[in-house]
Amino acid sequence: MAEIWRPRLASEVWVLVLEHRDGQDVTVHQTEAGARDYLLAYCQEFWREVSDAPFPLEEEEGVAEYFQASTDRYSINHCYIRNGR
Repeated sequence: MAEIWRPRLASEVWVLVLEHRDGQDVTVHQTEAGARDYLLAYCQEFWREVSDAPFPLEEEEGVAEYFQASTDRYSINHCYIRNGR
């Protein structure tokens, strides 16, 4: 298995980009789980705009259903930030 390149003197971050009718939100998270938690909270907050049903108990299903019913879009990007000296 090939080794994954990781720059020395760098920090890993996950950048969540949410595109919605009012523009774009960009947030930076220390973990992918943190970005996904933020995404889940966003979907729960705006759920009533896409459905009258309760938010699904299965969180990943709820996120998928939200983006299928909405014109909103998102991406989660794994990035490195070079640490300054």
